[in-house]
Parts: sequence; C-alpha cells; structure tokens
Amino acid sequence: MLFFILDGRILPANQRQHVFQNGTLLITDVQPGIDDGHYSCEVRSQQGPPVSRTFRISIRTGPKIASFSFRDNLHEGMRTAVTCIVTAGDGPLTTSWLKNGHPLEEDTDTMIVYADEGFVSTLTLKNLAYRHNGNYTCIARNDVASGSHSGMLTVKVPPRWIIEPSDTSAVAGRPAKIDCQADGVPLPHVRWKVSTGDPPEKFKTIVSSSHVHILVNGSLNFQSIETSDSGFYLCEANNGVGAGLSTVVRLSVHSAPQFHSKYTMMTARRGERATLECRALGDKPMSFAWKKNGVALDPVAEVRYSQLSEDTPLGGQSSLIIEKVEKKDSALFTCFAVNDFGEDSKNLQLTIQDIPDAPQSTEVHDVSSRSIRLSWSKPFDGNLPITQYTAMWRSIGGQSTGGPLTVPGSETTLVIRGLKPKTRYFFRVKCENSLGESQFGAEVAVTTLEEPPRRAPHGIRATPLSSRSINVTWQVSYSDENSDVENV
Repeated sequence: MLFFILDGRILPANQRQHVFQNGTLLITDVQPGIDDGHYSCEVRSQQGPPVSRTFRISIRTGPKIASFSFRDNLHEGMRTAVTCIVTAGDGPLTTSWLKNGHPLEEDTDTMIVYADEGFVSTLTLKNLAYRHNGNYTCIARNDVASGSHSGMLTVKVPPRWIIEPSDTSAVAGRPAKIDCQADGVPLPHVRWKVSTGDPPEKFKTIVSSSHVHILVNGSLNFQSIETSDSGFYLCEANNGVGAGLSTVVRLSVHSAPQFHSKYTMMTARRGERATLECRALGDKPMSFAWKKNGVALDPVAEVRYSQLSEDTPLGGQSSLIIEKVEKKDSALFTCFAVNDFGEDSKNLQLTIQDIPDAPQSTEVHDVSSRSIRLSWSKPFDGNLPITQYTAMWRSIGGQSTGGPLTVPGSETTLVIRGLKPKTRYFFRVKCENSLGESQFGAEVAVTTLEEPPRRAPHGIRATPLSSRSINVTWQVSYSDENSDVENV
C-alpha cells in the first residue's frame, strides 16, 4: 500500500488533500504555514520492509499592493506624493513605477524612495505641470508572481493656445475659417463673439447656424462667407482654472468680381455707334478684357473698336465702343473682370440691324395666258421682321409695266393676274423692314400662253381675181390682237 505522511500524520488530513493509488498527492487551495513542510511517501508490502522517500513543499505567495490614489484639485506648481505598499507576498521582491505604460524616469521634479526591502515605495512629484498628467502604476515582483496598482494623476492646467487666432482674410462666396484651438485640464470651452464696429466695442455672442458654426476643435467656420461678415471677432477659452484666454482678431472679407446679370442682348443699326457696357462689383483694382466669339479682341487690329475701363464706388466697369457698326459685328461678346481675388465674366449678344437682303431663288409657276404665280426664298431679314414683299414686272421691250403688287412679310408667294397672252414678261421682287427696302432680286422671264380668239373677224371682203380665185380680207378684233392670227 502507498501512504503520504506529514508531521507523523497519514494523509489526507483534510478535505483539500487527495491521495491517489498511482502515487499522486493533490492539495487544492494551498495555504502558506499550513501546507508547507516535510512530506514522506511510504510504500508497504508483505514481501519486505517498507520503503519511503521524504521531500519538502514550500508555499510562496505573489505580492499584493494596497490601493492608492492621487488627491483631487491639484494645480500647476503644487506637489503631491503617493505610497505603494506591498501588503502581502514573499520576498525578496523588486518594485518599479510606470507612467502611461512606460518606465518612469526620475528627474528634478520626480523622485522615488524605496524602503523596507522594497515593500514600501513612495513617489513624489514636485512643481506639478501639464506634463505630469497621466496614469501611474506601481509594480511589485518576486519569483512567483507580480502585482500592480494604478492611479490617475490629473493636474488642473489653465487654458493655453494650441492655435491662437490671427487676422484673417477671406473671399466672399467661398468657405472660410478662423482657427482658435486651446488646450488645458479640464478641456477648455471655446466661445466666439463678434463686433462690427471699428474700433470694436460691444461684442455679441455667436450662435451656430447654417451660415456659421463653431467646430469641435473651437475654430469658427463659415459655409459661404459674405462681405457683411467683416468685422472683429473675439475668441474666449475657459476651463475654470485661471483667468482664461481671449484674443480679438480682424476678419476682412474681399470680393472677387461679380456680375449680377450674366447675359444681355443688344441691338444697333448698321452705321451707328454701339457701346457695350459691363459693370462688376468687387474689390479694386479691377481689370477688364473682351472677347468676340471666344477670340480675344485686339484694339490695335480692330481700328473701329475702343475700350474704356474705370473704377466705380463698388467695383469697376468697362465699355467696348464700336464705331459705324457693320453686319459682321453681330457676335457674342464676353467681358472678363479680374482682381486679386478671382474673376467673373458676362456675355453680351450684339445684333446689327439693317435693311433686308434681296429675295432669292425667284421662280415662276402655274403659267397661263393671263396669270402666273411667283415664289421666292426668304432672304436675310436684317435682324428685323420683314413687313412686306413687292413684285414689279415689265414686258419685253418695256412696252408695258406692272405693279407694284405687295403681300405680307409672312408670305413667299404671289399670284399676278391681268397679263396678256403670248407675251414675254420679266418679274422681280423686293422686300422691306422697318429700316427700309432691299434691292430687287434677280429678274425671271416667262412667256404667257397663247389663247384662241374670243371674237369673230369682222369687215370681211371678197374681191374676185380671176375665174378661179378671189381675195378674201378681214379685220381682227382689238381684244384678239395678241392671237397668232394673220390676215388671209
């Protein structure tokens, strides 16, 4: 049989001790001073004397540290100390300190004193400052285990600038931001105020809105700044420690050129002077340039063109003057305004008005003995509505003329009646608008159709010539004079 013996007592002696026949002794929840000592393992048999072996079990415990904490309401310049006491655990042991997980190094303001073989350790911090804030940990180790305890040190620090506000310039219509970032313990609260007076007097607290709002980091942000936002701005940072911080800065909002109207239509009569004007709002100085159909204008090459630019109370203006405008001056002109903060452009459509061109492609249709139908193509109207078309005609040799016969400007066809049969005529058409008449278009010629006599001949006479022949004569009626009828 197999036995375990401690201090002369055969085990198990309590419920924490368990002996197994395979020669194993299991002790649960070991306790120092109770379970340590000299143990014997003895084997007895009827075949011979007992056999035994003696061994020692030593129970060692890891270190345990009593809780500690830094006191509240510590300010810059003060001092503090905490003591780390190892309340349990076997020596020898070593004690060390960490700050934010890194070994703590001693300096003129940081001192560590160890006592009682490392079971007591005191950390002293003098001349407290922001840099001392952090999590301090005391660690004790022996050959069995380690123990630790941590305490958070918070040194109250008055606000200090991370980014101090400064005078800022911005361009109207664009986003803008005035930086104001402060640090301190506890974290400072940032507040903005504005004054539009010069010099600034009464400041009004800014409340965040869709136009302007205070960012989490304290900066003042404008979604789309306006010229009315110009003024003096006060940034305050307070955390209840010290007097706080405040700075007044000037915000200057500049304006890029801006045309309120982006497109204008203009008309001018051929031969007159045309003046194209563009007026822009924005900061001065402002310069202007012109383009015609997308091509830059050269005043030297375009002798009829001249440009005049000048400042206005709210910006600047430019005039493009064209002497004796011609048809080719009908174009899209673009005025560009530029200053140090941006540019803008405006389009001006210039239309030159003139008398219309002559009708084109005049043709004759539906020819009969006494009427025809004229048609033509609508010509260039001179940039004014055509009010009417006028047709004139003449017969060959100018023996007779006809017209004028008019139709409204919306028509491009005309029926002419009362013509003579089998007569060659020449027709031409002109048009007019409110400025005057065009030239006649090219003449077209046509011969009217022949028609049978409408009246019988009269004055018939027969004169005998011989026994076998007579001479018959007659007269043709006046209305049939254009018929191809001969006296026989």
